Amino acid sequence: MTGEIPCVAGTADMWFSDVPADVDRARGLCLGCPVRRECLVGALERGETCGVWGGELFLAGLPVPAPKRNGRPPKNAAVLEAQLHQQMTMRIDAVLQSA
Repeated sequence: MTGEIPCVAGTADMWFSDVPADVDRARGLCLGCPVRRECLVGALERGETCGVWGGELFLAGLPVPAPKRNGRPPKNAAVLEAQLHQQMTMRIDAVLQSA
């Protein structure tokens, strides 16, 4: 990256998409962004309701691992949700601790 902020250079559609491939691409572009930490901190403080911010997807004001899928949830949904929450917390902590 040449110092350009990827979300400013691209179209906004990808950063607010419901398509998993778009979300993954946006997250990937965030990895090398020079303001990733600040973006994530701002999104957490504002409680962003949707979109990719600081490399994480926000829905309903919270960072989530992936867009919601249609259909019936798995039988062990509560266990999976707890595991995903722990993973998200660790990912966010890693970004916030980077300087």
